[in-house]
Amino acid sequence: KPDDGRNKHWHVGLLTTCIQRPVDFLLACVCAPCFACHQRIRIYDGDMSRYLCCAGAYGDCDCGGKNCPYVCLCLETWLCFWCSIFGNRWHLQSQYQIRNTALENCVLWTACIVSWIRVIISLIGINLPLPVDLFCDCMYCALSACMQSQQEAELDVQKKGGPKNFEMEEYA
Repeated sequence: KPDDGRNKHWHVGLLTTCIQRPVDFLLACVCAPCFACHQRIRIYDGDMSRYLCCAGAYGDCDCGGKNCPYVCLCLETWLCFWCSIFGNRWHLQSQYQIRNTALENCVLWTACIVSWIRVIISLIGINLPLPVDLFCDCMYCALSACMQSQQEAELDVQKKGGPKNFEMEEYA
């Protein structure tokens, strides 16, 4: 794998955020789009003149976001939720030279592949049993909360020097 210049890992592991950042994790579970919106405003230090759709992760979009960034951000986080949180993640990783661990990549790719399988199954007309469908939805909710609380912890470290009693550890 070529070196992409990112040599740091997240300060809180993706799968430990529910324990290390329980308040953020619960807030991201209860209202994930609002949390994503709040997080983007923090990423931009409140300067919404810097707003780019999905934090610029998918290229520059000429959707009028510069004229009404708060409205566009709200629409983005509610209508393109996953693109929004991955945009936040991409922005933080680019700005602070952070890379995922192998475990984090495995979890993210597995979730992506499972979502593709669900779409393909539904397109060919097969309905998943309700418990399986609900289980998948709960896992996506937990994953989005883990990602957002991990990103929020990183913002705390990078912008404030870290929360009190915060241990700087890397997780494999």
